[in-house]
Amino acid sequence: MDQEQLQLVLGIKIRTKRQKLGYSLKELGDRTDLSPSYLNEIEKGKKYPKPEKLLRLAQALDMPFEKMVSPKLDRGLHPLAALLDSPAIQKFPFHVFGITLQDVVHLLSQTPKEANALVRALVSITRDYHLGIERFFHAALRSYQSLNENYFPELEEAAERCRVQIRAMGPELPSLTQLLKDLTGAEIHPLPSALKGLRSVYKSKPAALFIDPDLKARQQAFLVAREVGYAPLGL
Repeated sequence: MDQEQLQLVLGIKIRTKRQKLGYSLKELGDRTDLSPSYLNEIEKGKKYPKPEKLLRLAQALDMPFEKMVSPKLDRGLHPLAALLDSPAIQKFPFHVFGITLQDVVHLLSQTPKEANALVRALVSITRDYHLGIERFFHAALRSYQSLNENYFPELEEAAERCRVQIRAMGPELPSLTQLLKDLTGAEIHPLPSALKGLRSVYKSKPAALFIDPDLKARQQAFLVAREVGYAPLGL
C-alpha cells in the first residue's frame, strides 16, 4: 500500500470513528488542539499527521494507536479496502475526469452502507467481466458524446480553421506536405521495409511522417491531410 492509500485509509478511519461518536470537526479539534480545516484535510486523505498528532487523535477518539495507523480497515469498510487494492483503480486516471481518488473515497465514505454495496458491485463487475480501463474510457466517451449531442464547438472551430488552410494551399499532396511541415515541422519519408504492411507511421520527436511509397498519390494525400487535421488538436 503506497503513501496515498495509507492517507486515505487513515482518513476513513478517523471520519468513521468521529461520526460514530457524534463529534463535529470543531469538537474533535477542541479535543486534539488541531484546527477543523486540518482535520478535514486528514479525513479527505490529503494529509498524514506526525506521530504526536496521531496519538492525540487516537486518545480523543478512544482508538488504540496501533489500530489507527494500521493499513487494515474494519470489517464494515472492507469493500473500500478492496477498491483501494484494485489494480484497475490504481491505474485509473481520475484527473481526466477532474477528480482525485481522495474525492471518490470521501464521497463513498459519506454513506458507508450504500457506498459499500456500490463498491462490491464495481469490484465484482471488474473481476467477473474483466472490465479494462480502455473499455471504461470507451463507455465514458460514448456517454460524454451523448450528453453533448455529439457537438463540440471547439472541435468544429478547429476543423473550420483546418479547412480554410487546406483550401488556401490546395488539396494536392505537395501542398499538404508543405502545410504539415509548416504546422508541425514534420518531414515526409518512405516507410522503412521493416514496417511493411502499415500504411503510415507518425513520429513526434523529431517530427516525421513515414508513408508506404507504394500507395497512390491520393491515398498518400489522405494520410498527410489526416495529420494536418490532428495538428491543431495536439493529437
